[in-house]
Amino acid sequence: MSRLKTGPQLSQRWQAEIDDYVTSMAWSPERSCLAVASASGSVVLIDCNGNTLKTLPGHTMGTFCLAWSGDSKRLATGGQDGKAKLWDPETGELVATLAGGAAWVEHLAWGDGQLATAAGKYLKIWDSGGELFQTCEPHPNTISGLQWHVQRRQFVSCCYGLVRFQSPNSPVPGTVYEYANSLIALSGSPDGNWMICGCQDASVHLWHTPSGADLEMSGYALKVRELSWDATSRFLATGGGESATVWDFSGKGPAGSRPKVLDSHLKPITSLAFAHRGYSLVIGDQAGVLSYWNIQKPKNPLAFAISDQAVSQVLWVSGDRFFVVGYSEGHVIAWNPPTEGRGFL
Repeated sequence: MSRLKTGPQLSQRWQAEIDDYVTSMAWSPERSCLAVASASGSVVLIDCNGNTLKTLPGHTMGTFCLAWSGDSKRLATGGQDGKAKLWDPETGELVATLAGGAAWVEHLAWGDGQLATAAGKYLKIWDSGGELFQTCEPHPNTISGLQWHVQRRQFVSCCYGLVRFQSPNSPVPGTVYEYANSLIALSGSPDGNWMICGCQDASVHLWHTPSGADLEMSGYALKVRELSWDATSRFLATGGGESATVWDFSGKGPAGSRPKVLDSHLKPITSLAFAHRGYSLVIGDQAGVLSYWNIQKPKNPLAFAISDQAVSQVLWVSGDRFFVVGYSEGHVIAWNPPTEGRGFL
């Protein structure tokens, strides 16, 4: 770590506080409001300058996840009470309470004005007012990832043994990718051509959605939960240990290629995130260390910051003016990117 301590330091833009471990953060689509969920259950709405706008009660047993509707008029939250809730962010009023169907609602995703909730094996789809639109066939195991596939206009979920595409208009799943492994994280490329799962057995599994072909990338030190794509879908950054691994999907794809390894952390990576434009990547770890990279120049990080709290999530604001980091004891800090050497296209 001594090498890092002599390098450039990231500059802090602002700092806010919540009452517990930061479990989830999400920017509203129009970029004016950051929603921050805590392990104690409250949800704090913060503006772009770090000022608290509202505090929502959230979920009494803890809030797991957040998701904004595309028009920013609804904020969905999911928690340990087995419920999802819809909030009006302007007034702070609770619009609807949705029964997830199991003990915890762990994943949420919006698509075409509809909200999908994942609780245990159950995937449900609701309209923006909280009315149940579709109850989907149960998954064989607990759902561990959920997102909206823009190109197919379908929700995508994963659990042990499979990845599943789900049209909101049918209770029956569409395309299913079977794979006998514990799939613990899900991320689709922005262009829709790849679905990626981080696995319990310290590997990453990939499906090429146009063809259905799949491949595996193994050799990680730990199970892989941390996944981030650059905006062009060329690069995928993964955690799974103390080093970040960056795979190149250009040309024939990553099969048989050697990834870039970004090595500056002494503790396991807990979050990483590409900027919305260019090749800048921020990595956070269990010890509270942040490193800022241009992956086109992967020898050393461009800047760093050190906290005494573990990093729970890294999140860029749209436009990349700054990025926000949530920490294990409730700090929410906005950091400025370094002015020199940023990874633009």
